[in-house]
Amino acid sequence: MADMLPSQVVDGVTYMFGPSTQELDEGRIKFVHRAQVQALLALMDQTPSNLPTLRLGDLVEYDVTRAALSAALHQWNSMGQGAASQPDRLN
Repeated sequence: MADMLPSQVVDGVTYMFGPSTQELDEGRIKFVHRAQVQALLALMDQTPSNLPTLRLGDLVEYDVTRAALSAALHQWNSMGQGAASQPDRLN
């Protein structure tokens, strides 16, 4: 697959979660979004590190989004298979 541009990843986040990254900051990523989170992280992994320099605000927003997605996935993975049967415990 071709390398991804950060703008394409942002388009994917916007498509799946809406234009406000505040939604990600507020813990609105739920277990039902697990497949979307995995897909977005895979797209982010395809973003080359040697891209032109981003504006600081854009870079911070991109990194915060990646961190929120990674944290949610890590939490779900650490809860194990039984987590899906207890949705009130999931973000």
